[in-house]
Amino acid sequence: MVNKFKIGKNKKAAKAQKVKVPSKPLPVTLLSGFLGSGKTTLLQHILKSNHGLRIAVVVNDIGAINVDASLIKKTHTLKKTNEKVIALQNGCICCTLRGDLLEELVRLAQLQSFDYIIIESSGISEPEQVAETFDKRLAEQMSQLVDEGGEGLDEDMLRVLEQLKEAGGLEKFAKLDTTVTVIDTFTMLHDFDTSDLISARRDDVTPEDERTVSDLMVDQIEFADIIILNKIDMVTKETRTRIVDLVRKLNHRAKIIEASYGKVEVKQLVNTGLFKMDVAQAGYGWLQDLHAMTVREVNGKNVVTPKPETEEYNVQSFIYARQP
Repeated sequence: MVNKFKIGKNKKAAKAQKVKVPSKPLPVTLLSGFLGSGKTTLLQHILKSNHGLRIAVVVNDIGAINVDASLIKKTHTLKKTNEKVIALQNGCICCTLRGDLLEELVRLAQLQSFDYIIIESSGISEPEQVAETFDKRLAEQMSQLVDEGGEGLDEDMLRVLEQLKEAGGLEKFAKLDTTVTVIDTFTMLHDFDTSDLISARRDDVTPEDERTVSDLMVDQIEFADIIILNKIDMVTKETRTRIVDLVRKLNHRAKIIEASYGKVEVKQLVNTGLFKMDVAQAGYGWLQDLHAMTVREVNGKNVVTPKPETEEYNVQSFIYARQP
């Protein structure tokens, strides 16, 4: 029995030694913005620009077809650069894909082939919830699932959580450096003043989602370190002044950059050090769902995710059909 115990202990130690931790964490820029704001155009500009950085782009689209990723692949020749496009296609990055995002961040860091990561969140996601992924308390909560045996987790996720636990958290692999929100200045004033629900604008949003377009826009503006006023060439000087004043009232600390066709100096968006975790943690609603993290099946795969609204508010639906 003593020999078996020693063998088991040695195996555990060997397993811990196999965790490949990079010399320093990869900095990350989180890119947000409502559908049509110009995020894809901005990403294309970043990938094509001669900025001297090896950038991995994590592209998320909540729809069944990842249009953003396909557009980038069509317009960008991967053979000529060191950049790589990674498409997450199974849902919204801010909720059901939080587990998958952890896997991608750890994998990219371990490759040691990149200098930087840019995450494009879904057009309907709230950046605060994506940023929560980088909070060490979330990793600690998820590691408890490992301590409890990881029952229900698939092999890949269990491996990642074990690696995070052995390494000392996600901050050993990746850190959030900057949050960027892209605004369509041509439609902003209309969208800001509308009472339209997001579900009325997008057919991939459940009717139970009661957020309005303006609510989402405010969330994306308030949380940003950098706000890009895109399509600035399409508005008058008077409209531009109104928009700048409005954005500054919503977020006085953010850096405002004006752009056309997503053409922004890349170095203004990376390695800025603008994101402050302590400031984000003090915000209302930060990690409200921490207590509800558990293992759930999403698209046939077990992932660690917060309690969905359908469970929290007991949302149910059914279809009634009457034959004539």
